[in-house]
Amino acid sequence: MFDQNLMVEAQKGELIISDSSPIYVRAMLEFFYTGDIKTLWESHVEGIFALAHKYEVEKLKYKCELFMASQLDSTNVLKCCNIISLYGAPTLEKRIKAAFE
Repeated sequence: MFDQNLMVEAQKGELIISDSSPIYVRAMLEFFYTGDIKTLWESHVEGIFALAHKYEVEKLKYKCELFMASQLDSTNVLKCCNIISLYGAPTLEKRIKAAFE
């Protein structure tokens, strides 16, 4: 997504993300540099997932889905269903369906 030469961001070498929390952006940058996120999962996974969705960072989206699926319980299943509805999250959706079979 970031390598489109016609985009202003590509021409300037700068991307301004003004509609997201700095914590989510930091987590995404950590993922870009290390391929993982060591902290922040528990309390920020939904926001990180939304940012990864917006910028089409598929590997980060997948890692977020795996984490949410591993934490699935009766207290967060509706939140997870909402995430699936808004963004599409096939791995998380499969986990929820399996839980109800």
